[in-house]
Amino acid sequence: MYSEDMITYEKDFVKKLKDLTAQKDQFSNDPNYIFDPKKVVGADIYENRSVGDHMVEHNEFLGIVILPEWAQNTEMLSSNEVAEVQFGNYYKDRNKTIPENKWKAPVMVKFSFCSYDYPIGSFSNKLDNYKNEFIDYDEALNKVRDYEKFVKKLLKSVNDYKGKKDHDD
Repeated sequence: MYSEDMITYEKDFVKKLKDLTAQKDQFSNDPNYIFDPKKVVGADIYENRSVGDHMVEHNEFLGIVILPEWAQNTEMLSSNEVAEVQFGNYYKDRNKTIPENKWKAPVMVKFSFCSYDYPIGSFSNKLDNYKNEFIDYDEALNKVRDYEKFVKKLLKSVNDYKGKKDHDD
């Protein structure tokens, strides 16, 4: 039997956030710290894949990451060109002086949310409804709570089915 007591997503979220905030503070207090995009410090909160109408797979990922303040989303990790654009735009939009080294810019704890739909059996590289963004704490916490409710409901369905099946045997 699956137990709902096993699930503590919100507590896990808060603990990971606390640990990453402490790690970010260590980085911020180290004058020699240089962000390395190949060694990102972060934590996965949840990853959910589900199949809906017309065999479309919906995917959602929520994580907490330590990234430079200028990062607009996690796509900055995919290429130096994307990182350069986000870096330049951040300081230009805020009329701030651009640091000499983008990897020595101050770091922040960020909540990364990515979602997209993918038609199963499609050989296309196109992802529908693609979203890759940072969200605030309240939105991240609400997503964690919603995911926890979803998992508990799913486990209840599995347990109800197993209970019914056991009675039928």
